[in-house]
Amino acid sequence: MKHYKVVVCQVYLLIFSLALFAQDEDSTQLDKSFKFSGDISITNNGISLIPSFALGKPALLAFFSAKKGRFSYEPQSGFSLEAKPWFTSHWLRYKLVHRQVFDLGIGTSFSAAFFSSSIVSNGVVREAILAERFINLEVMPVYKISETSSISLMYWYGFNVGKEANTERLHFLTLNGNFFSIPLGKNWRGRLIPQVFYLFQDGREGIYFSNTLGIAHRKLPLWLSSQINQPIRTNVEPNLGFLWNILLTYSF
Repeated sequence: MKHYKVVVCQVYLLIFSLALFAQDEDSTQLDKSFKFSGDISITNNGISLIPSFALGKPALLAFFSAKKGRFSYEPQSGFSLEAKPWFTSHWLRYKLVHRQVFDLGIGTSFSAAFFSSSIVSNGVVREAILAERFINLEVMPVYKISETSSISLMYWYGFNVGKEANTERLHFLTLNGNFFSIPLGKNWRGRLIPQVFYLFQDGREGIYFSNTLGIAHRKLPLWLSSQINQPIRTNVEPNLGFLWNILLTYSF
């Protein structure tokens, strides 16, 4: 796992090849109307957008999306149930290629990861909340199997732009399956999101498997889900080992 730059170059070549192939496909009319949607979740254990990291305690998650045409703005935030901030990200995304069976999106975000630290002020030790600030770049090709299922390959590159620097740079490459609205009888539906990902963080590397399984009633905007994450091979710190949680999500 020491040749991540070669792997990243190969990923870019694959994405470029898929984009060229997609040029031969019939174009699908892009919906240019404005759409606003969101997911608000409560969980017993906050698992990060990079699932090898976790808050280790109950959390509230809020993900929103405002879309018009090829552009979208997607703010994402997480808090502990003590109302302490955990993370926030503000994504600007653009759909570079839109075809019947293939999409290619690019994006950038400003994000912050919050942590508590003890500081001394006038001889008194106090708890302070500090933040690591990152700029992230994203490329994501998506192959659409059907209206409710797809396979996506996503690459993030993030670099620290703040004074607090527990992490300087990271590369995150993930292969996802996305299977939504799986019929479960007359009134129920399920979703399955298996994920294999590679993480490079300041010279340390890891390969992981993650999976999300959810169920919902067709007439209710609520999902009950569970996510797991298992390291396959890693020397990234902290190594939290096997992670799991249960989430209740309101979607609109």
